[in-house]
Amino acid sequence: MSFNFDIDWPQLRDRIDLKELFVQYFEHSTFYEVFAVDGPVVYSSRIPKSSPAEADQAEFEASYKSIANRPIQSRIQEEFTPTNGHYQMLEFAQDIPAGSAGDVTIWTNNWPYGVAIYGAQLFVGSDNSGDELEVRLAPETIVGALTANAAVNDTVLNVSPTVLENVNPGHHVELWDGSTTNILGRCLSKDIDAGQLTVETAVQDAFSAATPTYVRFHQCMVKMKFQEPGVRTPGANKIGGNYLPAGTDFQWRYKNNSTSAKKFNYALEITY
Repeated sequence: MSFNFDIDWPQLRDRIDLKELFVQYFEHSTFYEVFAVDGPVVYSSRIPKSSPAEADQAEFEASYKSIANRPIQSRIQEEFTPTNGHYQMLEFAQDIPAGSAGDVTIWTNNWPYGVAIYGAQLFVGSDNSGDELEVRLAPETIVGALTANAAVNDTVLNVSPTVLENVNPGHHVELWDGSTTNILGRCLSKDIDAGQLTVETAVQDAFSAATPTYVRFHQCMVKMKFQEPGVRTPGANKIGGNYLPAGTDFQWRYKNNSTSAKKFNYALEITY
């Protein structure tokens, strides 16, 4: 879940400085739309443009504009960013409550420092058979915004440079304007020169770039349906680990296709 707060420029500036947030902006003919992401929270401010520049515009242009629009989130990928190499195996037992068939239980693991996940062991019992599991990295992470309006049925989006720096084909993409979310499936391709992203699923609602409308993404790591009982080992045949920056959510989504309560047991191998 994400939350959007419209505040004035001095308040946004203070949060950027205090928390060392990455400042992002779009320049329109009469104003700057400036925002910064702090986990699930987006702080945004509109700075009017004038000539001569008033105080907020002058400060932004002098001290923040030149360092803005850098990548919001380190890429989640093979461990090009090294950890200190300390190995740890962690075991978890998650309660899956009784309810209606098809109910989804969601929980996360995260760490206050960077880690690399090398693999997992999923212990599938007889009561887990027939259930489904999806594991997402960095769910609902804001990586930028639209630079032009998106119309219903569009599959090509005009996006900010930070989106193109963070999102690759295969990543899952969403649009979110603070109230409405459209899930657009996977990124199919990106055109860096044109500043465009092509997505799998067409836009369902019209979105305005001026609102602003944010682009969110996640990486789907695991998607499976449990069949026979046994131990599943996703990642066992992969060389290297997936590096997660500090505070990045490793989200589990367990679909219980029965009405019974049960346990789901798993283990993660990490270095830190």
